[in-house]
Amino acid sequence: STVFNPVDNLDENQLILLQHAKTRIEEGLTDEDNIYTQDQLDLMEDRDLLRFLVARDFDLDAGTTLAINCLNWRKQENVDNVHVSEVLEELVKGKVFLHGYDRQDRAICFVRVKLHFSKQCNPKVLERLVIYMMERGRDIAKPGMQKCNLVFDLTGFRLANMDMALVKYLLKIFADYYPETLAVGLILNAPWIFKGCWRLIKPLMDPVTVAKIKFVNNVEILRYIAPETLPIEFGGTEDFTYEYIPDEE
Repeated sequence: STVFNPVDNLDENQLILLQHAKTRIEEGLTDEDNIYTQDQLDLMEDRDLLRFLVARDFDLDAGTTLAINCLNWRKQENVDNVHVSEVLEELVKGKVFLHGYDRQDRAICFVRVKLHFSKQCNPKVLERLVIYMMERGRDIAKPGMQKCNLVFDLTGFRLANMDMALVKYLLKIFADYYPETLAVGLILNAPWIFKGCWRLIKPLMDPVTVAKIKFVNNVEILRYIAPETLPIEFGGTEDFTYEYIPDEE
């Protein structure tokens, strides 16, 4: 089967803008202060650079600035070398894991919110965890597929699980450094107590992102994820229980 490439759907003007953006970035990278690794430069292949232009409605200046800021951030945060050892204390809790693909072949990241207590976490480790999961999500994405599906399981949610600092960081990451990566955010089994939290979160999001958030129960989630690829605990029929298994690293 052919690999989907969004560049194929561009009109002539958009292709010209994409080429201009590429040229600008290449010129910007010749500056001796900007030494980028090949992995970082690979991020600016046509398909990836396109995400930054789309996020800024094909405004050449804004899209290029967003892309260069992302490259600088990746270098500053040493994103290419984020290692499992930095986030192991969080991974073993099973609060977040990648598993399977949705009906549109997008990788799924599950977040069991009831297992998160910000007071027991190191904020810097949480930030590295977000980056680690984003990068692993890119690794397991199917060819040509750049968007992911985030499932926030709010079963058993209490106010102690709420973490506004982490929510703000996650929103910033998606907006500034991984634009056009979130396909849908499924809020599963939100209790009434979450309504107050949502009132605080929603104004922090742009309308495009808000439109990607869907509140679902264990039946409605099946519109997005087939039951055989959705673990039983989330409403599917797959007999799967997450357990952290160390990579051979």
